Amino acid sequence: MKREGFLRNILEIAAVSVVSVSLFILCFHFFVKPFKVEGMSMEPLLWDGDRILVRRCFSPPEVTRGDVVVIKAPEGGYAVKRIAAIEGDEISVAEGRLFVNSKSEGRIDAGDGELISMPRKTIIEKGYVFLLGDNRRKSLDSRVWGAVPVDTIYGKPVMLGHFRNFGVSSPERSR
Repeated sequence: MKREGFLRNILEIAAVSVVSVSLFILCFHFFVKPFKVEGMSMEPLLWDGDRILVRRCFSPPEVTRGDVVVIKAPEGGYAVKRIAAIEGDEISVAEGRLFVNSKSEGRIDAGDGELISMPRKTIIEKGYVFLLGDNRRKSLDSRVWGAVPVDTIYGKPVMLGHFRNFGVSSPERSR
């Protein structure tokens, strides 16, 4: 009699453990994904080889200027960038400086060291964002792509930092 009760308890614990682990793996796989940063475009915030956890977006997310996001890059793969301007913002570049709504947001040097310019002001269309890497000289971003649709945002990092050995290695590239 005692043995049957003991075996029943063991089976219940095993069943609860299997269900718990399965739910954890399922949630982790669909809602949070580890990414390995490759490249220097987000230095000094993120360095080549860092790992980040990204909360996946299933519908276009609510975005604000300054958010760091992971997007499905226009040339394929994934890229980590910062939102510099959102829909309705007026952007321009003059003398190597980015202006958002007539306020200077700092230097915006091109990757080859040349200053870029946008002689006319541009208004970001509804459903689009203008993205920049923090390391302007080493970033492929909206200066090349133009504004990108919000629905290309894969997700937002929930954990940033210099975690070189954190999580599982991810095959996706983050430029």
